[in-house]
Amino acid sequence: MLQTRSMLVSSAEPPILRTLGEFSPACEKMGADFLVLTNHGMVGIQRKTCSDLVSSLRGDRLPKELWQADQLTKLILLLEGKWWWELDEAFMAQPPWAKTFGRKQWEGVELSLQANDVWVIRTDSLEHTAARLPRIEEWLQHADHTSLRRMPRAKHSNPIVRLLCGIDGVNIKKAQTIVDHYPQPIRLTMTEVELAKLPGLGPVSAKKVMGVIPGVGEV
Repeated sequence: MLQTRSMLVSSAEPPILRTLGEFSPACEKMGADFLVLTNHGMVGIQRKTCSDLVSSLRGDRLPKELWQADQLTKLILLLEGKWWWELDEAFMAQPPWAKTFGRKQWEGVELSLQANDVWVIRTDSLEHTAARLPRIEEWLQHADHTSLRRMPRAKHSNPIVRLLCGIDGVNIKKAQTIVDHYPQPIRLTMTEVELAKLPGLGPVSAKKVMGVIPGVGEV
């Protein structure tokens, strides 16, 4: 994982955002306001306020930026601020373009962006953007993002039952039936010493695994 600051910033950004990285003309050339160099490639972040997004949709600016972003690994659209219909009633002053661009139009644009593999991220204000961009940069530097793809844990105290529930078609009732008839239905085809030698495991993890699933020669 990269350890150094890796964000490039367009010189057209506000002062509070220009401090987040180094200036680079490459941003505009790639249809982005910020570029983040990751181990997976270059990721672009296009920042737009709500009014700016509507303006870019009326001309060719957004399509041009999407075309330029084809050379990126990923493009993120960061939409800053709130739409007029999201504000409190006391502040719901409709902008000039409100009659031609409302909630329905935005929802269509959002789906179209996602269909073109563009991530859409929202922030409430410029200050929120300044706080969130470094967090986005840090997240992008992670080697992978698989934390949500782990096997859901079945609600059962027996770890063998939970493990069996990971098999397609086996629920808690079926898993419990197996364990009732065969208390230890699963065994590893290796010893604890062999398991401990695997990269990243070690004796502590190997002992924990063997405590649940015995290996060859284990009782």
